[in-house]
Amino acid sequence: MIKLGILIFILVLILILVLLLVYQGNQPSYKKTISGIILLEGEPSFNALTIQKELETKYQFKIKKKSSNDGIVILNSENYKIVMVGVDAEIPSNELEYVSKISHVWSDALKNASRHESHIILSVFTTLTDLVDLSIQFTKVASSILTNTKSIGIYLGGQSLILSNEYYVRNTQSMTNTNLPLGNWIYFGLRENNSKRNGYTIGLKEFGFKEIEIIDSEKTFEEIYKILYDLSHHVLLSQTDLRPGETFGYSQTEKLAIDIGAGEFQDGETIKVTV
Repeated sequence: MIKLGILIFILVLILILVLLLVYQGNQPSYKKTISGIILLEGEPSFNALTIQKELETKYQFKIKKKSSNDGIVILNSENYKIVMVGVDAEIPSNELEYVSKISHVWSDALKNASRHESHIILSVFTTLTDLVDLSIQFTKVASSILTNTKSIGIYLGGQSLILSNEYYVRNTQSMTNTNLPLGNWIYFGLRENNSKRNGYTIGLKEFGFKEIEIIDSEKTFEEIYKILYDLSHHVLLSQTDLRPGETFGYSQTEKLAIDIGAGEFQDGETIKVTV
């Protein structure tokens, strides 16, 4: 297994990914990729054959080729390349501290995550351009690794998500092409300010769409969460950003006004939803 300092193994990963993309030979050109980090107890050991068999039998992956060397396993499937890198090192605690503190779905996230002693860096490449489809495939692979290793959870830095293995796998089990596991993909932030409630997403930008914010609302946090979830689901299924000036029929009696403006909780422009 690879045993490196945090900066060195990140550089090695970047080098591996560059080599995969540049020196492909007769392999197809990979257009998109998604990566995540699976936190492990003990050494970064994993049975690649067991993971491969689950992908083939449970998720109908057609693995055409497998190669492995010193903790790096590469599986080639039609339209996809799966890269798993075992790293015998911890993620710095300060990197996990923020996402653990803001987590709504994993109680004692920092305490649990800090038990990890190693991790697996997972990257899934695709020759296709559909990021929703790629996310579905990534979720299947990540779930298979979580199920078949001494995993604690998964860390997705781009979405500010840290999730327990039980939560992630449970969402995967109910996933379909029309019932997306948004809890595995998007962080839904909830904050109170001067007796007003706010909500926002982190993760839609990973799909090429603007993040959504609800500012100074009288709604409950449960209602704000549901609105953000439903709107995000609509955006990903329709593959279209919400348009400024339009209204979104949220219920038979209520319509949501859509606008665009500078983000309150993140950089750049966001979709503003008035409720």
